[in-house]
Amino acid sequence: MSFCKEQGKIIVGGFKEAEVRLTEITAKCQKLDYLPSILLPQGSEKRAAGFLGIEEGNIDSLSQKDSFLYFQRDKEGPWTEILQKISEEKAKEEERPADFKIQSLPEGLFITITPSGPKGVSLDMAKVMEAVSSYSNVDVEKVKAILEKKEGIPLRIAPRQYLPDIDSRVEIEVK
Repeated sequence: MSFCKEQGKIIVGGFKEAEVRLTEITAKCQKLDYLPSILLPQGSEKRAAGFLGIEEGNIDSLSQKDSFLYFQRDKEGPWTEILQKISEEKAKEEERPADFKIQSLPEGLFITITPSGPKGVSLDMAKVMEAVSSYSNVDVEKVKAILEKKEGIPLRIAPRQYLPDIDSRVEIEVK
């Protein structure tokens, strides 16, 4: 396939061999102000080490889905900030306290129990039961089971509750 410009329009046609000449420099190469890195699939430590010119044992990586960013271990680069953010997020996740959320929806009353991180504060069952007690027809045994599982997903614990925003009532006064 070949593209060419004729009378101000781009025309697509069959392949035509042509000589190409660059008439001006469009960009200048700049020196990298950090060490090189390479993006390769998982398990490419040997290839990355060869490309980067470092020993295979002195390579580190960051993963994102199926791709890995390989770079020299213990050296500063654009990945340093990413590694720092990852370690901060891991520390926050470890210290995250358990939490719960109750939602009164048209489909029913739901509770979501979010588990704590490994170093986080556990959830007090009395606190959850106190919050649930203000609702009607709550299956207390189901709440206790949900508290033990701590799945982090909304689970139904009671039938639909009165919702002032969408529910109404009719008052008839006879005189």
